[in-house]
Amino acid sequence: MVFGGYTLDLTCDCPDCQSYMGTPEYRTEEKGFKRLVGDNFTECFRAAKKRGWKFNANKTHCLAPGHKV
Repeated sequence: MVFGGYTLDLTCDCPDCQSYMGTPEYRTEEKGFKRLVGDNFTECFRAAKKRGWKFNANKTHCLAPGHKV
């Protein structure tokens, strides 16, 4: 059986969330981390936007819902 899929790991780029990145417990949504699974990038990206994640124009930086620069 063959399975296909795509995983999108998002980490918030706000200063508060970036301070947690060195600790092992940072991979929680409260600390600005989210893993999305779908068939392709577009599906995962749309799901992230629906959940409130904000992205810059070239999709290289993102902010978790409710987080500020």
